[in-house]
Amino acid sequence: MEIEHATTEKFKSGIVVVTEDSSAPVSFITPFKSVPVVTVTPISTEPTHGATVDNITVNGFDVFMNKQGGGQADDITVMWVASDMGNL
Repeated sequence: MEIEHATTEKFKSGIVVVTEDSSAPVSFITPFKSVPVVTVTPISTEPTHGATVDNITVNGFDVFMNKQGGGQADDITVMWVASDMGNL
């Protein structure tokens, strides 16, 4: 589930829920003019949780949530920010 919060020509942000040890796509409502820089931060009480991004394009990207330890995979909320500000 992806919810986009803020959109301007050079800046977009939102949240996406990602199941541990899997990825989730994020699509921008409107594409950027150039490939943006994307930053992701998991909202978690586990300090070892980490999220990474892949396949960044003007239209979106994929978020991967690392699985910590054994047991059932949990759904983790991940905040994201994308910007092509400064890109030519």
